[in-house]
Amino acid sequence: MSDYLARLNPEQRAAVETVDGPLLVLAGAGTGKTRVLTTRFAHILLTRRAFPNQVLAVTFTNKAAKEMRERVGAILGQPAEGLWLGTFHALCARMLRRHAEHVGLQPNFSILDTDDQLRVLKQLMEAGRIDTKRWAPPALMAIIQRWKDRGLTPARITAADDTDFLNGQAKTLYAAYQDRLKTLNAADFGDLLLHMTEICGCGFWRRAIRISAAWATTISRSIPGAGRRWKTSCVSKRISRERRSSGWNRIIVPRPRSSPPRPG
Repeated sequence: MSDYLARLNPEQRAAVETVDGPLLVLAGAGTGKTRVLTTRFAHILLTRRAFPNQVLAVTFTNKAAKEMRERVGAILGQPAEGLWLGTFHALCARMLRRHAEHVGLQPNFSILDTDDQLRVLKQLMEAGRIDTKRWAPPALMAIIQRWKDRGLTPARITAADDTDFLNGQAKTLYAAYQDRLKTLNAADFGDLLLHMTEICGCGFWRRAIRISAAWATTISRSIPGAGRRWKTSCVSKRISRERRSSGWNRIIVPRPRSSPPRPG
């Protein structure tokens, strides 16, 4: 028995060694979820089922991503290089720099903070002779970010999605804001996810995402209740309906799907 597996209880080891097809594990706080996730990650690499750049691991905080990277490296006995491990925004930023041309940006684009976003939006509103005291730029920015969170580009906003804020001009200013960001070769945090949904319309990314989702995606719910707020996956919807268990008493292994060829 390998040392890294010997440190696990039977339920944890079952989760680590189940590497074919999707896997859902429900466990309570303090029961070793991070240990299982990182050990499973390392196990996939050590058994040569995948190269480091073929596994996608998503966390909700940078702190969790750093901890996982360190733990994986400790099990491997060397720094874990080339891993696709990080938060949603960090991973999307990394992907976007490789494929920025698909959304009209250059790979060296800047990522704007909140102050920069508001400054750009206020300039556009003032250029359109909009009273920024009556129509607060932060309120408009909140509307734009909600559209981005829903994956809506200006062209995809329907009448049902639109708002009467700014007497119906919010959609037009959203389009102008996006054009200005491209001129500046910049993106805001909402764009990191939005642009990747646009890029995923390419055939290459559809194929890559199908493969990743089928066999090599690990999600760490590092923020209590985050799974209940994340409504973009069937798995997270199932998690939101489950009562959090006190231990490792729920391991769900759906019917395995076909796995990609093993490296080497």
